[in-house]
Amino acid sequence: MYDAAGKKTWEAELDIYDKVRKLASGTLSDCDNGLWGRNLGTKASLIHTAIILITMRKLFIALVFLTTILLGCKKSKQEGFPVSQLNWTAVNNGLPNTYAYLLDGVPINLVKSLAIQGNNIYAGTHGDGIYLSINNGNSWTPLNGSPSYLFNQIKYNCSINKIAVQENNIYAGTNNGVYLSRDTGKTWIGVNTGLPVNNAIYTIAFQGNNIYAGTYQGVYLSSNNGSNWTEINNGLPVNNLQVYSLAIQGNNIYAGTHKGIYLSNNNGSDWTAVNNGLPANTCFVGSLAIQGNNIYAGINLIFNFPNGGGLITGGGIYLSANNGSNWTAVNNGLPTYLYNQVKYNYSINTIAFQGNNIFAGTNRGVYFSSNNGGAWISINNGLPSVPSSVTDVLTIAVQDNNIYAGIDFDAYGSGVFLLQNTEQ
Repeated sequence: MYDAAGKKTWEAELDIYDKVRKLASGTLSDCDNGLWGRNLGTKASLIHTAIILITMRKLFIALVFLTTILLGCKKSKQEGFPVSQLNWTAVNNGLPNTYAYLLDGVPINLVKSLAIQGNNIYAGTHGDGIYLSINNGNSWTPLNGSPSYLFNQIKYNCSINKIAVQENNIYAGTNNGVYLSRDTGKTWIGVNTGLPVNNAIYTIAFQGNNIYAGTYQGVYLSSNNGSNWTEINNGLPVNNLQVYSLAIQGNNIYAGTHKGIYLSNNNGSDWTAVNNGLPANTCFVGSLAIQGNNIYAGINLIFNFPNGGGLITGGGIYLSANNGSNWTAVNNGLPTYLYNQVKYNYSINTIAFQGNNIFAGTNRGVYFSSNNGGAWISINNGLPSVPSSVTDVLTIAVQDNNIYAGIDFDAYGSGVFLLQNTEQ
């Protein structure tokens, strides 16, 4: 440091952190406080400038360090948040609790489909109609006008395979056709002109004004809210027309069948198989979901026993980022089944998204991934659990921070469970 006359009064050596390590000459008392900030000539100005630069550098380093910490915290929440520690809660007040069976031997209170319309949550059961909740599942009310059919002059509620919402219209895909409600489910009308009689509807998807229905007998298209339907099956497998899942990405329509995945880019007029990388044997694609450029396919575990021999096709999830041209298994952490000393993945019934988070409903509970399916962890705390029993998650719906799961739990009952996840 220099005094007003330009005479050096003291100097210091700095370490690599810009802290004073020692005085090279003089003492701190030799430095006149009045010199700080004054223009004292070339040398003093250089020293003053150096001090300012050092201070600015320290401030910059501090800001970078703080920003790194904040970003790291955010990243750790997105990628490392302990979602597995979250708990599911049963939200079944008002839902049927009887485990009665229909003619097909399936319990009527099994929740097969969930859908969200604003604050409304709809739960479709196998044979007890549709239920509505307006308070996050805390209570449910039966919709008395739920789709129904007559058998031997007895009225039965339809099995609700899919509930799909398009603005004010609610569509129910049932084992007895398509039904439409325009008044939040209070009343329903059948909209089946052009559909085969008693055709099971497995899935429904929307593309602008077009509505696509995946059925036991292929894909059908309606452009007038279901008033009329047209068959669009050119290119689909002739002997296995069942279409269990549909997903739409721009102009591309993907159909999940009993023989893999088919793609149409002309409103369903023509379909082409896109199965490269999927299991070679019979491939039952029970669910399809799209997140950005990624297409996820949920495969069902299948057993066939031709001539007394066992043939098995594993389940699991497959990912395509190139319009279905290639598929890659993303099953790390998903549950497996051991058969003839070979591990196979269990069935994937449904796939849903919450921001970057992916939830997969399997017949061994719910699994979660935050890295495009690169790794999965189970999040089953609070779900029914009995050794050797099956927790079959048939449907998942997301409403902001709330994740709802429709559960079938063998003879121990079914219902809806809620998981609240604020980390996205």
